Amino acid sequence: MIPILRRLVLFSGLFPAISLHISGSGGVRVLISLALILFGLAGYWLIPWPPHPEGSLRYSRTRGVIIPDLLGYGLCGFFLILGAAAVSGGGAPASVSLFLGAFGILSLSINGIAAWYEPYRIEIYPEGIIRYTILGRNTLEFADMEEAGRIRYDMPEWMKWSAALAALVSWRSTVPLLVQKGRKDPGFRIRMKNGKVYTIWGTALKGFETIEKAVTRAGIPGLSQ
Repeated sequence: MIPILRRLVLFSGLFPAISLHISGSGGVRVLISLALILFGLAGYWLIPWPPHPEGSLRYSRTRGVIIPDLLGYGLCGFFLILGAAAVSGGGAPASVSLFLGAFGILSLSINGIAAWYEPYRIEIYPEGIIRYTILGRNTLEFADMEEAGRIRYDMPEWMKWSAALAALVSWRSTVPLLVQKGRKDPGFRIRMKNGKVYTIWGTALKGFETIEKAVTRAGIPGLSQ
């Protein structure tokens, strides 16, 4: 799949560059590392982006895909290089390197989110809604909907636990999580008659309000709770 391939190419230059950094320093190694990183970044941009037909709703490519990708890429490289430098300098135990490396790998989850939003789009037609994701096409017929309505973002449990654990290390590390907790992102939840529930988040989704208008016109009852 193209979204996965794009991120494999992006990181194909980063990991070899870090390996060269770990193995030693020197002018030639630095040039090769930079060339590998530029190769990955160039491949990321040159791989064709998914088309978005006129009238479809999609997330902003800059906010939903490119910025998260670069953020995950930068954090991963930062933590991995920092971990390598801590050990190669001889002043830190291997456990520190493993700890920092784990944070670097966890940063890849941000790129996973970007991969999810890259092909994501919504198309509204008279009989229902078509949702395109990295997993394929999903059709939500109005006749199969039990109820639907707006919701607000709720901070997930895992993030609340992360905030509590971060507070044990430093109160400053809780600031981003507290900001996340206070977010009021709009969403639209659809509950089907077969029990399945679908949520469409409105942040950075161009034309989000048209989903609610289409469902209202179809006479779908609002959410019971």
